[in-house]
Amino acid sequence: MIWITLIVITSIIFIFILDSLRLKITPTPSSKKVRQKILEILPKGVDGPIYELGSGFGQMTLDLAKHFSGHPIKSYERATVPYLVQRLLLFFYRPQNAKLLFEDFMKKDSSDAGLIFCYLYREIMPRLALKIEKSTTKKVWVISHTFAIENWTPVKIIYANDLYHTPIYLYQINPRTEKSPN
Repeated sequence: MIWITLIVITSIIFIFILDSLRLKITPTPSSKKVRQKILEILPKGVDGPIYELGSGFGQMTLDLAKHFSGHPIKSYERATVPYLVQRLLLFFYRPQNAKLLFEDFMKKDSSDAGLIFCYLYREIMPRLALKIEKSTTKKVWVISHTFAIENWTPVKIIYANDLYHTPIYLYQINPRTEKSPN
């Protein structure tokens, strides 16, 4: 029995390390203090589904599903271990409006989003900003945990009362209007 336990634990650690190397980031859960601050900054008027990009172990997904009970929540996670943990959380808590996807959100259409929440990493933020700018067809709120989005001006920045004084950025992005040819 001890050998089976050791094999399972070793396999989980191995998969966790492989995913971290493949995705170039180690999944890091948001603390309760940070999640509470995020809930404080959530906008009131959200028109459309909520996208959580890089949803990790799923605690924020549950918070968003509860807060926005009338909105569909699309939660994206590509790391195997956090995905499986979140799948279990969603199974036990059963939020009716949350859907977990094991897919690359950069390859998915998010033009209908009313709110995009992300806790990613610095290097991907310029690509994400470009994707949002190109696909936005209506006003969309964007909340970024920890990492500012270069060349975007936040509507608001708040700081969690945690060890790191974690910044949370709130942006409002309006669709680009093409100039008509003369």
